[in-house]
Amino acid sequence: MNICLQGKANKLAVDYYRLIDDRGPIEQLNEFFCKDGFEIIKGDLSISSFEDFALWYDNNKQDYVECDHTIERLDADTLEDGTIEVTIWMDYRAKTKRYEKVQVHAVIKWHLIDTEDGLKIFKYTITK
Repeated sequence: MNICLQGKANKLAVDYYRLIDDRGPIEQLNEFFCKDGFEIIKGDLSISSFEDFALWYDNNKQDYVECDHTIERLDADTLEDGTIEVTIWMDYRAKTKRYEKVQVHAVIKWHLIDTEDGLKIFKYTITK
């Protein structure tokens, strides 16, 4: 395990999820993704453009309030092709607009590339 890589990946994840929980602007969230293309996969949902990501994000902001992403564990490894695989064990809590409680434990896989601008997500897979 590369401690420096682990630290960079952890900072990226903390910054990303803090921005989501704070309802940050989509333009700032877009900066976490590879400009040459990316894919977010959650079950049957597949997002592969900044426009689709913006729609998905706006819908989530309208549907859920008081969001809290807590990273329980994060592992990062460099793969043979030079990309980075990050596995995040996540606890997500929120309330719906009707104040119904939501709690999800998920495992999230990020695939990253190291660019001049830092680590960028090119594949993001959400599982339960």
